[in-house]
Amino acid sequence: MEEFMMWTIYLEGLNALLSLGLLYVYAQNYRALKSSVGLGLMIFSLVLLLQNTGGIFLHFSSGEVYAKMVATQVFGLKLVESLALLVLSYTAWKN
Repeated sequence: MEEFMMWTIYLEGLNALLSLGLLYVYAQNYRALKSSVGLGLMIFSLVLLLQNTGGIFLHFSSGEVYAKMVATQVFGLKLVESLALLVLSYTAWKN
């Protein structure tokens, strides 16, 4: 179980970095285009960044409380999120 939680923390770190990169790209797009979609994407990236950094903090502050019960499920969800953010990052940086 602890191995799943360590990999979950790594995935949350990766997701935070990807969200930060997306926030940068979307901020540049918003500055250039001034569209509401760009603003929405910036807010979306910021929320994902906060969610992942908050998750890392919670793992270190109270990880033992729930780690054993949901370690596998949290890892699976973070893995899916990582894959989605990788695809989104690839398409955002490609252009």
